[in-house]
Amino acid sequence: MSTEKKVLKLIYTIIFIIQILIVAILYMQKSINEYYKEYMPFLVKIFLIIGFLFLSSIIIYIVENKINSKNQEELDEYNIQSNFDIDFRDKDILYLSTIFNKQQPGKKELLLLIMQLIKKKAIDLSCYQNCNKYQYIIEKRNLQFNNITNVEQELIRYLFKDSYRVDLIKKINEIYSKNNTKDIVNKCKEYISNFVTIKKSSNKKIFQTITTFIAILVIFIGFFVMILISATTKNNYTNSIAIIGKYILYAIICIAIGYIVTIILKKINIRYKYDNDSYLWICKNLIFLNILILTSFIFTNYYLIQFIELITYIFTTLTIMIMYNEHICLSEKDIEIRKRLFSLREYFKEMRYLKDKEFANIMTYEECLMYGFLLNITIKINDEFDILQKQLFDTAKNESKLYIKLFQSNILK
Repeated sequence: MSTEKKVLKLIYTIIFIIQILIVAILYMQKSINEYYKEYMPFLVKIFLIIGFLFLSSIIIYIVENKINSKNQEELDEYNIQSNFDIDFRDKDILYLSTIFNKQQPGKKELLLLIMQLIKKKAIDLSCYQNCNKYQYIIEKRNLQFNNITNVEQELIRYLFKDSYRVDLIKKINEIYSKNNTKDIVNKCKEYISNFVTIKKSSNKKIFQTITTFIAILVIFIGFFVMILISATTKNNYTNSIAIIGKYILYAIICIAIGYIVTIILKKINIRYKYDNDSYLWICKNLIFLNILILTSFIFTNYYLIQFIELITYIFTTLTIMIMYNEHICLSEKDIEIRKRLFSLREYFKEMRYLKDKEFANIMTYEECLMYGFLLNITIKINDEFDILQKQLFDTAKNESKLYIKLFQSNILK
């Protein structure tokens, strides 16, 4: 393990310890309503049961991930040496993206397919300058190619359904803003399953059972807390309005917490699948949970906000385990190619700017653009391509804004 990785783990550990100390101090300074104290032992026992069930699911989740990633070591990106190795250029970009990111293809991979089609000369990319602005046009070639896959043919039909010549940036914005490419994405997933082993969680039933038990306990606690709050609140018109206002506020807080927790936990979980580092994954989860607890102390009824935050966190994590728990099982050959991709990324990072025109004898600018987007970096090429890279990355970042909508639609299936 590199020194940088050790320092990173140490930093996360220190942050977590500091958070625990701050939370402990705040709990000692905050007083609980005397009426609630006699019920605290009972509530603590229920929360301990919930904690035990949730911890069990976490352990199962980690063990399952380790078993399915048995060929892959814990990724240490700080220990990767740069190397200009492009012997995998004959590999399909969907395959390279899947093993590099350890994720199934999504909308971002459609952009990579477009770049691969440009590389294959199935479509042409042109750049036109108008004052200080650039316009990027892709054109369909009227030729038949034997090296075009069925997925690429489907994408070409989608891109050029109205015209043989379209604005690339507008088309990419359309891909991300609309949900009309779902069939193509599904075909990409079917295609990649021929090259990479993708396993669904075998413990889905266990996670569902744990979620059901926790849900029953949470409903019980919820009713119990509501009865306690009602018993300690005076029953008059003024207070009734105030109570309704509080419930509306709590509803808004629940929506906000759900939105934040869902986005952050999904990103943390994706990163875990990517680097296989269980320790950092646990640290990030605990640090995020402590942040939620610390923010709750700004409210008068902080314990109620904490209850909402904790339950939202638990159910969101369990939902991810049930619905988004799939494993990209890499072979030794896949892992070797993945390492070479990381080395190539480090090479591009150090290279900074492709001024050497002789480089075009090895890789085209369009190919550099494709690998830059695949490796999640910006490769400095020239002015017009630099701007195109920025627009592509900006468009891809907007995917997070659509996540909640997609998350909700998946849950309702």
